[in-house]
Amino acid sequence: DGGDCRAESDIRVVAGIEGHYRVGCWTAVRVAEGQAVEGDGEQGGSGEPQRSVIETRDGDGVRVAYEQIGSLGRGDWGYAVPGTEAAPLIIRGPSGVLASTRFPILGSPARGASMVPLEMPWIVALGDPLGVNLIGANQLLGRDALMAVSMPDRVAAFPDSRLGYEGVDIMMIGGSSCELLRELSDDQRAAIGGWVHDGGRVFLTLGERGPEVFEAAPWLLDLLPLPADELTTTTLDPSAIETFTSSQTPLEPFVGVVLPKNQGRILITGRTTRRVSMPVAAKYTAGFGEIIVIAADLEDELFASWPERLDLITRLTGSILIPRQ
Repeated sequence: DGGDCRAESDIRVVAGIEGHYRVGCWTAVRVAEGQAVEGDGEQGGSGEPQRSVIETRDGDGVRVAYEQIGSLGRGDWGYAVPGTEAAPLIIRGPSGVLASTRFPILGSPARGASMVPLEMPWIVALGDPLGVNLIGANQLLGRDALMAVSMPDRVAAFPDSRLGYEGVDIMMIGGSSCELLRELSDDQRAAIGGWVHDGGRVFLTLGERGPEVFEAAPWLLDLLPLPADELTTTTLDPSAIETFTSSQTPLEPFVGVVLPKNQGRILITGRTTRRVSMPVAAKYTAGFGEIIVIAADLEDELFASWPERLDLITRLTGSILIPRQ
């Protein structure tokens, strides 16, 4: 249900990203679309909008109130730190209590809104999750995935502050996310960029649709040492990726963005079909964060049907996508 919580006042409240959140981390909270409270958020006597307050409990059970910059009654995002699973969540506006509910309880993130345990990796996938949402899942045994994967399919689900991404381990962006990237607001773009600079990690696929990704999200170029005016693609020989994953299943040549040879840490060095040496995958630093780039559209059928696609992703990302328990 996207993390919607039914409140006592019959106003739906959205907590976290698609209902996923971590205890002890900043969590985004807002009133669901179309649920704006009439009269709330209007200007007070000073001419400034009256603000909302989010009340919850910390880990010791002590009441904590977070005063918000905007008014949640008109659909703005608010931010609070839940101290326990299913912690109380009360939203107060100038006219009184707007909603009284709780954060989602601990459950299976693969089945809906849930608190994400600290030992479970949390991924936010824009577009195709590339099979990461199936790691550890077994339908025959009735076992859910060992990863918490949030897959927002609407732009309104993205927080407008870096605080909303504090508990996220990695974000996945590729050609299939162009529509979402194009619709993000300036605040939402700045939130993702600020989260990366604060230590966030991004897995970015830049294949044939790479120029389209940057056209939809030019702010990504501010995080990467790629020349915006000289962004080109080329056809790559797949042998380097096959060797990197020790694959016995051959791949066809594919199109990827030309990555610089003297920037970042090269993870895979390959060559074009014209036998020119070129990085196929690299890791770049952006502030305290890092961006792992592979010059291939892993969402395409060529890689989707390749048995080693998931192994390639986990090897490039290191321990991030390996279950910690």
